[in-house]
Amino acid sequence: MTQVYGAFFDDVAGLEARHTIGVDQLVFETDYPHQDSTWPRTVEVVRGFADLLADDELDKVVRGNAIRLLGLDVAASPLAR
Repeated sequence: MTQVYGAFFDDVAGLEARHTIGVDQLVFETDYPHQDSTWPRTVEVVRGFADLLADDELDKVVRGNAIRLLGLDVAASPLAR
């Protein structure tokens, strides 16, 4: 399955879905600036679940999968270092 992604932001059930749909199809959502988002405590929320994931899974969920899904060219970004 490569066309469907699951998104979660403040629930362990979303993390557990990685065992069903695969970690490559799961993204952490911030939904900034919506009221039902994790902002302004997004970093705190990620720290709260980070230990539940392997390092490669964490990177995929909070960054890599969204880059791939959206077709972003991170190297071309003005924020790239």
